[in-house]
Amino acid sequence: MNLTLNNKNEKISTISFEGVKTFGKGEWKQFPSKSKDEKHFLDNAKALQTLIKVAQWGEENFATSQLEKGDFYVFVDNVGKPHIAVRMLGNSLLEILGLGKGEQEIEEEYSDVIIDFLEKNEDIENGKSFLEVQRWYKRLQEYIKQIESDSFDEKNIGNLLEDVYFSKCYVDFCPCGCDKYSMIGVGDYNSYTTAIKKIMPKLAPQIAKFYGCEPNEICFGSYQVDVKAEKFPYAVVFGDVVLSGATAIGEIMMNDISKLKVVSGLLNSNCKRLTSFPNLVCAKNIYTIYARSFPNLTKTDSLDIGVYSDEQMDIDVSKLQKVFSLMIHNVFDEDKQKEHQTIKIKLDSLRECSYLKISLRNTYIESLDKLTYCEALDAQHTTIKSMKNLTEVWRLIIDNATIENMQNIDVKTDLEIKENCSRKKGDITKLKLSEKDAKMLKKINSVGGSVFTTAGEFKFDEIKEKVINH
Repeated sequence: MNLTLNNKNEKISTISFEGVKTFGKGEWKQFPSKSKDEKHFLDNAKALQTLIKVAQWGEENFATSQLEKGDFYVFVDNVGKPHIAVRMLGNSLLEILGLGKGEQEIEEEYSDVIIDFLEKNEDIENGKSFLEVQRWYKRLQEYIKQIESDSFDEKNIGNLLEDVYFSKCYVDFCPCGCDKYSMIGVGDYNSYTTAIKKIMPKLAPQIAKFYGCEPNEICFGSYQVDVKAEKFPYAVVFGDVVLSGATAIGEIMMNDISKLKVVSGLLNSNCKRLTSFPNLVCAKNIYTIYARSFPNLTKTDSLDIGVYSDEQMDIDVSKLQKVFSLMIHNVFDEDKQKEHQTIKIKLDSLRECSYLKISLRNTYIESLDKLTYCEALDAQHTTIKSMKNLTEVWRLIIDNATIENMQNIDVKTDLEIKENCSRKKGDITKLKLSEKDAKMLKKINSVGGSVFTTAGEFKFDEIKEKVINH
């Protein structure tokens, strides 16, 4: 039986069980939504609720509530016991439930069943994302078996480390229709990565070889700071690293961080002695106040660099290519920053950044020419000499900033120009834009939402016409 669904792009997606393998382990039961089978809605809800109760997937009225929103599919074994549930929200795959140790996990015996179902239906909305997660779980299951049996092939060490510590498996949609991600299967939120991390020390020699260090230079767990140590002792830390200038047991004396290459968790550094991480290649997240130089950093999810107002030191993240969030900003009173100082920021290799915020006075970026993807760009008190390949953003803020050599760009939601932008309707006759702001506005093709300026909120066509006429 095929169920035809209309997705939000008005294309047709078909959930099909034709050719779906069950490997002799049971069968799929299909419960259509109320909109598809209103006549049998109550009977379907009653039958579904019985299975949900057995599997403990929801409360008393879960089935009724679900079938009012979308279809529901359950895989039962040969004696009728449920093992897998697939929830739909209209045309979108919303959730996959199982009886594994962790939330959203399928019992290992039935992993092939759900993977085959998703492979046959990967074109349904969000199907590919859920398939990626289930394949990831399957790889993690295999790693556990291999490590425990001492049969792990060291040629796969890179894939193992990526899957366990740096994987980004998620479903990039939110049922409520907002712009947030609905995350599943990330980090320690599943039993497989938790189990692997406990036995990972067995692979210390292989990991050391992969990273070019000694086994005793690997820390399996978060780093516990030694205030008397002058040199950081590890090349790889599978956990967090917190390097505070002052601790409850005294001020740390560390001044040499050159050994550190990889941090799988948070790197938090606000020690004055540590201004450069010369050999750091990868960290999950980075927050720092004094460190400015990351010349070999190629991979991180988020980078937050705070700068004290009276400091003058260039910022080097020249090899970073892809990051979710990158913020470079003043710490405390930005008005105290010396007017004559200019800080150069090196972002030469940056290609993708969902959220980019530069809010540091008198900063200078030579080139963002490789940047082709950015959802939100917030430029304050900075000069970007060239940004010629970014053609689309969701939100653009230009606050006393200059962007030169900018190609025509589409702004999908909001555009803000100048500081202290009003959210109230303004008078177009009172709008005054500087020459540089007007020049940048002419490079903007369209704005899907509102334009905010110091004179108030306007429609894009109004403000564009005023600038052109001016």
